[in-house]
Amino acid sequence: MEKGKIIKIWRGLATEMFTDADTFTINFPAYATPEQKARVLGSTFLLDMMEFEGKPDQGSRKLLAKRYGHEETGGYTRSG
Repeated sequence: MEKGKIIKIWRGLATEMFTDADTFTINFPAYATPEQKARVLGSTFLLDMMEFEGKPDQGSRKLLAKRYGHEETGGYTRSG
């Protein structure tokens, strides 16, 4: 029983190479309940974060460390 279909849309070479923007289409069957739709939508966010978003680079690590008052050790919990 299909709950939905998640499709990543190709937006062209320049957009894919030079931006972090991703576009997805979600298709739900007519009989899908609101709870099932919410699960598929949440799965789309998880899929995007796990498969298409890169790991933070060194520059963003330094920014996070500075913002949260930590040395560059990888700890990002807010101090204070």
